[in-house]
Amino acid sequence: MEDLQTYRLPESSKILTEELAYVLGAVKGDGNIQPSTIRLKVKDEDFAQEFAKNIRIWSGKEPKQRTVKEKTGETIKFLHIWKGSYSLE
Repeated sequence: MEDLQTYRLPESSKILTEELAYVLGAVKGDGNIQPSTIRLKVKDEDFAQEFAKNIRIWSGKEPKQRTVKEKTGETIKFLHIWKGSYSLE
């Protein structure tokens, strides 16, 4: 079993930066935050990549990515990081 500390965000993630502002704005529009998950669901590949870049810079974590083809034929990209506390208190 991996050490839970591996999943914790660094102390620097509590500082308001352009990257954190981008992540919060993107999630407000196209995602959700739960106690141990930050998730985004988008169709636009460029937007997904920009979100992933900002997550990496802000959190130091590599977001997991999953692509799903919906019944309508549209391709949806899910990006998320999880495990550990993402509280900004």
